[in-house]
Amino acid sequence: MLVTMNDPSALMSVRRIKAEQVVQRYPGTEYAKQAAAFLADPENSDAAKEAQRNAALRQSRAVSKKDLAACESKVKQAPGLGLITDIKINSGFPRVYVGRTFHNITIDAKAGLFESIQCVMFKGDGSAIPMTIYDGMTGKKIGRWDGYRVRLD
Repeated sequence: MLVTMNDPSALMSVRRIKAEQVVQRYPGTEYAKQAAAFLADPENSDAAKEAQRNAALRQSRAVSKKDLAACESKVKQAPGLGLITDIKINSGFPRVYVGRTFHNITIDAKAGLFESIQCVMFKGDGSAIPMTIYDGMTGKKIGRWDGYRVRLD
């Protein structure tokens, strides 16, 4: 069976799995030593590839100063519109308390609100952080922002 992969990270994962199998099946052979060297190389580690993907994603999400000003404007308007009642940042992830209007907007508008909050928190550098969403009236957890999308309970 012929398999073609266009995703370099998937191809790297297959190579790592194959190398692990070689080390286990043929210990002490030259082939196993080459596979072990491949696995030991930090450039071939999943962590290195994940760090490269995260850096590329952060760079693609970075915003200009003009866009940062737009994010700040949206976040400043949110309490007056009843979208946000409070944002608390203690230890751990930020807690965002939302108002009544938040429940009436579309999921895309909710995601846009959290993207703006994230943009302001990281000054537009494209970083992402999970946030827990609480109802501002009851204090109950109602969902979370995973850094990329809103998930409501």
